[in-house]
Amino acid sequence: MVVSSEAGRGEITRTGDIVEFDRRSLRLRNTNGQEIEIPASQIREFHYGRLASHQAADALRHAGDPAAAEAYAKAAAEEPRRWVRHEIAAARIPLLLREAAGREAEDRSVVEAGETFRRMLAENRDTRRFHAIPLNWVTHTPSPELTAAAKRWLLEEEAAVQLLGASWLLASPERAQAVDALGGLRTSGDARVAALAEAQLWRTQEVSIAREGADRWAAAIARMPEELTAGPSFILGRAYARLGDHEAAVLRLLRGPLLEAGGPALAAEALTAAGKDLEPLGRAGQAVTIYEEAIRRYGDTLAAEGARQRLAEAANK
Repeated sequence: MVVSSEAGRGEITRTGDIVEFDRRSLRLRNTNGQEIEIPASQIREFHYGRLASHQAADALRHAGDPAAAEAYAKAAAEEPRRWVRHEIAAARIPLLLREAAGREAEDRSVVEAGETFRRMLAENRDTRRFHAIPLNWVTHTPSPELTAAAKRWLLEEEAAVQLLGASWLLASPERAQAVDALGGLRTSGDARVAALAEAQLWRTQEVSIAREGADRWAAAIARMPEELTAGPSFILGRAYARLGDHEAAVLRLLRGPLLEAGGPALAAEALTAAGKDLEPLGRAGQAVTIYEEAIRRYGDTLAAEGARQRLAEAANK
């Protein structure tokens, strides 16, 4: 692996076995059998050995094979290293969300994604893959199965799991309970949870927010870790669109697809919305390109139907 020197000048290459790796530090057992701890902020790049089942799952994912999600579950069951199980979980969660976003959406895949995240935090709440949290950012009324799971998550002791539950209950008949929970989580000692809880509450305000308020949201996003900004940027983009600032809306909406951190449904919704905001700016050609990209990359999702409809309308003009 390559790490920066403690003085910040130059880089050092280290060799050994990674014992643990979370958002705070990496523990390395060197060739002499000694363990050293390196701050995570100093890690520039690293490489590690993968089990055959892990490699097979990676190959299926790169090939776009829907069997990849189940293959990652098998790899996780065989993997003895906790931190590598978290790498596997972070790769599997988007695949589960893609299953849930399909033409015949299955909320049971969202439940499994949430449970995968919950188990990850139970192993190590300082996991470096926190950004894989499968929150709901789009209009999605949960099924009874997902509602029941979200209620269970809301009762968990871990704040991030409560956040997960409230996120999915926000579009359910349990909306009031979700709003109360999110309000409490805004003061969480975990800054990531507090920021995301605040952004989830924006979902209840985006149709009425004034420009000054939207700009405050933009300032809040600027303070968030980059990997957590896809969902909040989507909400802000839709707010800017409603306010008539289509240029600002496009810039925000395209952050989700670029980061691909919020799942395929969010990415497809964001691309379609960005295309719609390009049209009043007189950039119909770019809008068509965006719609085509949404269909090419996320054509198997229900969210891509909006892009197909806009593309058809553009062809008939």
